[in-house]
Amino acid sequence: MAVFEYHQDQSGTGFSGFRVARTIGSAKEYRQKYFAFSKYDHSEAKRLAYALDEKWKNEAKQTIVHRSVDEYSAVALNKTKPKDSLSRSVHIAKGFRAYIGVEKKTINGITIPYIFPCFLVKKPGRKNSEKVFRINTLGYARAFNEAVKYYQETRDISVSDVLALQARCPEKNVFTVQLRQTLLDRGVTVTKKKILEKLSDN
Repeated sequence: MAVFEYHQDQSGTGFSGFRVARTIGSAKEYRQKYFAFSKYDHSEAKRLAYALDEKWKNEAKQTIVHRSVDEYSAVALNKTKPKDSLSRSVHIAKGFRAYIGVEKKTINGITIPYIFPCFLVKKPGRKNSEKVFRINTLGYARAFNEAVKYYQETRDISVSDVLALQARCPEKNVFTVQLRQTLLDRGVTVTKKKILEKLSDN
């Protein structure tokens, strides 16, 4: 799920405006709608896009009360079918995953863990190397959108694959539930509130 803002130099098609994309019930029920700046001014297009996204989000909640992490591994995306373990991350597609990284910072002689929710995209041809798109730096929607863009630029996938991939933006509870639990299992104590603070859109 996501709301994307495009300008002529970003979309690749010359489109300027907002696009809403979401799956309802299952990945097979894919919806999207465009609000072009040629038809609406920026504020109105943004308002309509986010209102529709919220409407579809509520509809999705009524259809599926809980989407398990396993569903993300079961949804095929042509050339991007995930096959890795989901033990410490949530795979959106092969080489593309949601993750909570942990860095250690020392303040006044005390070392504390610093978390950063992010999207990771594997760099083709480079073993154990991933590009990081930090959510607390870019904002949730932009971080995912930038990750999708990089994924598209570094892989031979079709336009339809890109659209399907954009619709896979995970709900934030993937970070506050599944990925938080992996941190707890690793001995890193972090509250849902602290994770949510880092998931806001800038």
